[in-house]
Formats: sequence, structure tokens, C-alpha cells
Amino acid sequence: MNNIFLCEMCKKGFSKAKTLEDHFISMHNKKLFYECVKCGHRSSSWKSHLEHKRISHQEDSINDIADEYENLLQDSIIEQVLNECEANEGEMENSTNQFPQFSGINVIDDQQFDKNTRVKDFLEVEESINEKLRKKIGKFLVDLKFESKLTQKAIEKVVYGFRDLIKEGIDIYKKGTKRSNTANEKFDEINNFFQTNLNSLSTDYKLLKFLKENTNYIEPEPIITSEKELIGYQIPFKKKLINLLEMPENLNLLDKNKKNFIEKQKLNQKIFGDFEDGYYIEKKINFFLNNTNHFPILIGLYYDDIEIVNPIGNSRKKHKLGMFYWALQNLSPSQKYSLSALQLLAVCKFSVFKNNIDLVKNEILSGFTNEINMLQKGMDACLHNKNVKLYGFLAVCLGDTPAQNWLGGFKESVSNANKYCRICEIKQISRNTFINENIGLRTLENHKNTLERIENTVNSKKKDDISIESGINYRSPLLFVDNFDICKCLLQDPMHILTEGIAHIELANFLNQVIVKQKKLKIEDLNKEIENFNYFYYDKSDLPNKIENGNILSGNFTQTSGQMLTLLHNMPIFLGKYFKKLYPDVLLTPKMHFLTHFPKQMAEFGPLRLHSTFRFEAKHGLIKNYDYNCFKNITKSIAYRHEHWIISRQLNKDLKRKDNFFYAGDDFKNVRESDELKRDGFIYKKGVFVILRENFIDSVQLIGKINKIFITESDIYLLVEHY
Repeated sequence: MNNIFLCEMCKKGFSKAKTLEDHFISMHNKKLFYECVKCGHRSSSWKSHLEHKRISHQEDSINDIADEYENLLQDSIIEQVLNECEANEGEMENSTNQFPQFSGINVIDDQQFDKNTRVKDFLEVEESINEKLRKKIGKFLVDLKFESKLTQKAIEKVVYGFRDLIKEGIDIYKKGTKRSNTANEKFDEINNFFQTNLNSLSTDYKLLKFLKENTNYIEPEPIITSEKELIGYQIPFKKKLINLLEMPENLNLLDKNKKNFIEKQKLNQKIFGDFEDGYYIEKKINFFLNNTNHFPILIGLYYDDIEIVNPIGNSRKKHKLGMFYWALQNLSPSQKYSLSALQLLAVCKFSVFKNNIDLVKNEILSGFTNEINMLQKGMDACLHNKNVKLYGFLAVCLGDTPAQNWLGGFKESVSNANKYCRICEIKQISRNTFINENIGLRTLENHKNTLERIENTVNSKKKDDISIESGINYRSPLLFVDNFDICKCLLQDPMHILTEGIAHIELANFLNQVIVKQKKLKIEDLNKEIENFNYFYYDKSDLPNKIENGNILSGNFTQTSGQMLTLLHNMPIFLGKYFKKLYPDVLLTPKMHFLTHFPKQMAEFGPLRLHSTFRFEAKHGLIKNYDYNCFKNITKSIAYRHEHWIISRQLNKDLKRKDNFFYAGDDFKNVRESDELKRDGFIYKKGVFVILRENFIDSVQLIGKINKIFITESDIYLLVEHY
């Protein structure tokens, strides 16, 4: 019984409290505290802890605690718990390191061992109950703030209102009923518990402290330049990657990826369903399997800049921010682009780094670049309590054309470069050729040679001439990522090229012919069709706006990408009779040329729907929807709020990891036979047409119309009529 103070972290025993405190600081890099089980007060030393108990709770010795405990033995629940402790007493005696817990450490007095052991058994039970309830209160407040997006002032009103309601409710109940003194004391204990814990979680600082102490919360880190200027915040990539891989849904994720990949290759049936089905990604995966026998982690990077305030208001560009995200591409297609799966890498002040690419390389992306390179060589990690070696690589970079060009070191504006495409060597003079098989593709080797020419040229005019001719501005930060080909892996974005580019031009040209030149249709009639058309239920969340004459003349429609997609889906139905080859003389645009790269891009990187930035744009919407009352350090506000939102989504009410973080589950409206259901993010209804995938291999796409939907406890059955 010499080692009466036990370290909770390594279970090493000490004879003095001061020795334990020194050990905690030197070995675990943490300061030890002693927590009062009655009020939650924390003391930095054992002496001050005893002093607190003497002054605040009139406890001169542990005998007072023992006497209080003996009185509480009348409670049947406590008695039952202690009986269980006594039943396991033999096991306790046989263990050399198991001592009952009290206030964060083990305290055993040789002369009172038997009595104190029973006292602390009770206090340990009481502490675990209190802690469990405190966690539920904390999770409730976190959800209110970051899921329901309440302001801190609103949270404080909820806390104080809830606190007063409990107190007043207990007072009313005590006055209205005849209860024994013991029962009233119990009510007072409940009231004190809620008052103490609600007060301890009422402020933003206290809530953040609660998250750090009780969850796997990853705190954003400031990005500070060599001149000591704060330019933004980042979330460490390695910590976040391990955090995601430890989610229950990702248990054995890489092993499952490996098994599915090998089975696909054995079948030799090429169906493009994911990134790994593209020839380029498939080749890289095989390299890791052959050389390490590990299935690699596939990472997708995304960059864009956003306006937090009204983009046409007085503060336009004042609070413009650069947003860097990443996605774990090993997840299934239905999971990888859920808002929960898209992770914030960094948020920075746009004005600071936009014209300083070295700042991006040396400060903003330096940690990410180093850890990706480490991942390619093998990164040590602990997953699900096992030490493992992780391998992976940066597979793709996603974004719109200006963002991709800027991050890749190319000319942002296609009009400022002779070779305006970052994929091939096409020149401005050949823009209207559209497809020219004689145009060669850019290569990484030629790209680096051109960069050396630019960097070694002293004359500024000659340097600009080389830059304009080649379409290359500077050395991209992504060139410092090992084995990343910026001439191939900066993918063209279907969303911006189609729904925010070509669709506007094509629709404007078509309507100009039909409405303005040929006068076959009035714009009023068109808007009436748009307004009254019976849209498919999938389209009702993105109903198109009215079209004005100015939209047709300018070729710029006031429609979001989703609205434009709805318009394009349905325009042929109610205006199909006007479609024909109407405008052969219209000049082609660069985005029309970019279309020619989609077939090869799909063959190398999988289906185009995974290359779209739709979901990343939705992530912007999540961040913009928060109310920002202060813009002094807006990057910090965004980074912290995002991570709070993530941790709120990751954990259940008991602060345990959810098993449906990436995918919320299927939504069945009825039992047995259902009118509709939601599966993998898609809604299925009676009357909806589906493609029967089983016939893809035979190059026959059988279409089926859903007539009935049946649901069992484990399966879903669709009764379809073949077409």
C-alpha cells in the first residue's frame, strides 16, 4: 500500500501527491487537477483540493465522506451497485494496479482502507453518472449551436431559461407534495447538478473546453507568416484523416476497397462507377498493391474563393476568402460527397495570398503537401487501437476553370494566353476548330521545362512573352506533391463548363433564334410554360426563374447551376418543336473546347459526375448560412464553426462515434409496401423509371417502371414493368 497515488494515464503508482503531479507534467505534458465530485471545482494541487473540501463542504477528513456514504446506502440503486462491486472484490484483490478512483487520482489511507474503498466505489459510480449526464447536456447545447445554428446569445438564453425552469419546477413540486427530508435532499441534488453543469457550459469558451476534454475534436490551427501576420486557419490533414478512418463506418475500409478492386479486375468487366475504375487511377492503385500490398488512400483536393457578405453590396471583396477542402475518395459514391465527408483544409484571406503563390506553397499548403508525400512513402498511424501503415496519394484536384488554373500555375483568364487550355496545346487561332486530333496534350516534362525558361529569363518582357505564349504563369504549389501530374489531374469541372457555361450560350442562341429573329415564340409564353410546367419531383427544389429579354441578348441567365439543369432537362419537352440547327455561324468558346477532353478524362478518372463541384458549392452554402456578427477574424470563426459542426455530426448523445456519419440511412415511409423510399441519397417512387444495371455487360440497358415497392427488415424489392 505504499503507492497510494495512481496515474490515470499510465497506471504508475506514487507515494506522494507532489511526485504524481511532477510525473504528470513531465511524462504526459499535461497539468494534473483534482476535481471535487460535489461541485466540479478543480484544484491544481492536492493540498488546495483538501482545503476546498474543508471550506466549501465542511469536510475535515474522509470520515465525513464515509458517514455521508453510509446514509446514502438506504437508496436501493446505490446498494445494488455496491453489491456488484463486492461481488467482484476477488478480482480487485488479484489485480496489482486496480485501485478505486477518487477525484481524478487514487487515494488510499492504510488505516482506513476497507471503509475508504467502499466510499470511493460509491463516488466512482456517482461520478460516472454525473459525467454521463453532463455529456448529454453538452451534446444538446453543441447541437443547438452548430446544427440548429443558434447564436451564442440564444444559447445563453436557452441555458439560463432551462436552468431557471428546472429550479422553479422542483420548488413547485416540493411545495405541492409531501416528501421526506431525504427525498427533498435528492431533489436539491438534482437541481444543484443541473445548475452547476448548465453554468459550466453556458459560454462559447466553456463549450469549446468541454469539446476538447470529452470528444475527438480537432482544433483549427492558425496560419502565421514569417512576418508574424495571421492570414487564416487550417485543420491538420493527418489528424483529420485518422479521425475519419476511425469512424465505425470505415472499419476495414481499405481492406474492403482492396477486395472489391481485385474482384473487379478478375471479372474483367469495365463499368465506370468510381474513380478507381479510371485507367489512370487504376494504374496507380496497382502500383501500391504490387509494391506495398496495401490499398492506397485516394485524396481529392478542391479550391475556390467565396464572398461571405453580399457580393454586390458595399463590402464586396472586403471579406473574400480562399477555401481549401479535401475529400476521401475511398468512400462509396453515395458517401464521398455528403457534406459531412467534405473536410475543410484551410480558410484564408483572399487578398493576402491571391498574388503571392509562395505564401500558398510555404504556409497554407505546406503541411498538407508534406503529409501527402509522407503518405506515399508510408505513414504510421493508430487505427481502431492497432498500429498500422497507411499509403496513399493525391488523386485529383477539383474546381472551376479560374481556380484550377490559378492553383496549377496557369493563366486564369483564357483570353490572356495563346495556349489557353491546361490539358492540351491548342492555340487561340484554332479555337473554332473545336476538335483537332493534331493538337498534342501537355506533358509534365514540357511544363517543367517551360517553367525553367520563365524563371531563368531575366528580361521581364521576354518572360511575359513566354508566359503568354505557353499559358503558364508560375510554379504551382502542387508540383511539390510527389508524383502529381498537374497537366492531367486538374480535372475539368462538368458543372461550371456545362450548367454555368455552355448551357447559357446554347440556350441564349436558341431563344434568340426562336423569339427574337424568327418570332415563333413570345417570351411571355415561354415564361408561362416555365411557371406552369409539371416538373418531376426531383426538379422541384430547383425550379427555374423567369427569363428576361436581357438574358437572351447577354447570354447570361439568372439561374443557379441546379436551376439551369432543371431548365435544360425540361426545355426539349415543352419547346421540342423548335429545336433544329439554327445558328451555325456562332463562334465557339473555350468551354466548348474543354468538352472534347471529357471522354479521355472519364476513361482515366471514372464517371464525370464525381468530377463535378456541385457538392463543394453546397458546402460553401453551409458556411455562408451562419450569422457572422463580427468580421475581425472571420477565418477563425469559419474554421471553428465548421469543426464544431463536424464533431456535432460525428457523435451521438453519449458522445460516442455514430455509425452513420457519412450516410444517414434509408428513409422508409411505410412498412411492408411503401409509396416511396430514400436509398443512397436517391428517392424512389411508384411510376419512376430505373435502369436495370444487370444488363450493362451485354450492352443492353433494360428500362423498368416501378409499380410497387416492398420493404422487409433487411431487403428492398421493386416490382418493375420492363420497357
